[in-house]
Amino acid sequence: MTELLSRINAFQQAGHTVILITHNMQLVAEWAHRAVVMAEGRILFDGSPRDLFTREDVLAEAQLIPPPVQRVASALASYGIPRDILTVEEFVDAFVRHYQRSGA
Repeated sequence: MTELLSRINAFQQAGHTVILITHNMQLVAEWAHRAVVMAEGRILFDGSPRDLFTREDVLAEAQLIPPPVQRVASALASYGIPRDILTVEEFVDAFVRHYQRSGA
C-alpha cells in the first residue's frame, strides 16, 4: 500500500489528476483532497474529507465507518476536541492544546 500511495503521490506531484475509488476511509482521510460519496447511483456528498467525516447523515446512509482517530475525536467533542480531525498527528496536537488550555 505504501508503495502504491508513493507512486500515486508522485503522479499527482507531476500535475496529473488521480481518481481513486475506495471504501478505505483511513486512506480517504490521509490522502484525498476531495471526496465524493455515492449510494444507489446518487451523489450524497462532494467536498473535503474533513467535512465528510463530520456528516453523520451521509456516513450512515452510505454505510461508511470513519477512521478510528476520527471516531475518538467525535466522541471527545463534548470535551472540546475538534470533530474534524483526520490524522493521529492532528489528534495529538488538539489534545495537547486542550490539555494546556484546561490547565490540567
